[in-house]
Amino acid sequence: MVTTLMDNATISPTNRYWELEGGMDVLTDATAAPLKNDIRMGCRVTRLVQTDTGVRIETCAESGTEESCDGAPTAPDECFEGDYAIVTIPFSALRFRRVQPSMSYPKRRAVSDLHYAPATKVLLEFKTRFWENSPDGFTGGGCTSDSPSRFTYLPSHAPASSPGGVVLASYTWSDDAMRWDSLTEGERYAFALDDMEQLFGPVVRREYTGVGATQPWTRARYALGQAAVFTPGQLRELHPATRTVEGRVHFAGEHTSLKPAWIEGALESAVRAFLEVHPR
Repeated sequence: MVTTLMDNATISPTNRYWELEGGMDVLTDATAAPLKNDIRMGCRVTRLVQTDTGVRIETCAESGTEESCDGAPTAPDECFEGDYAIVTIPFSALRFRRVQPSMSYPKRRAVSDLHYAPATKVLLEFKTRFWENSPDGFTGGGCTSDSPSRFTYLPSHAPASSPGGVVLASYTWSDDAMRWDSLTEGERYAFALDDMEQLFGPVVRREYTGVGATQPWTRARYALGQAAVFTPGQLRELHPATRTVEGRVHFAGEHTSLKPAWIEGALESAVRAFLEVHPR
């Protein structure tokens, strides 16, 4: 096994980074707060119909979980009408929605062909942060190996009044992630634990609490992939059409920006969409 350990205490990056205290959902919660009376939850878009005078969005009531779905509904439960629409869902999900009349050929091709990369995370909880007390004694950072887990990241913050911590035991992309997606949740935890034991020794099993969490984005029915990752040629052939306006329908999201897979790209696309719609 080839392993590289990165210690934040000894390696000082030349770039400057910031973090949001309280977690990244602080950003989305603050953005949504002024709209709390207008945001509708539990509605899945099934069809978008555009006319010369407006846009109608048909939805069905959401039900089930990530592992169970009632299938594609045929009759809408609730409809929303407006002068314009801004579509921000990933193209991987838009491909399963009906749009009438059909969008332009370049847009349809972008929706159908844009590549979305698989990615899977496996997190494990431990009673103590034993990695900080190892001979190397490093805090934060990560490990890269040729094991199935590939990338392992250690927490840079200690939970308040807790001796333990949660490790991102496995973070994989592309073909590596698809192999993890084929496993059950229990198998993911077991294999990730095995790989961590190869890195840190028997202490891994002694300190494991038996609690884990895992997220495979290709099996998430609202994402259908981690993010847009352009394959060779797609940035030139498909990307320009991702942001074009289709009549009264505008498009935003990380996949429509030049910073795909990043929150920054999603925010930039939101500003662009506003500047498009506001003058209208």
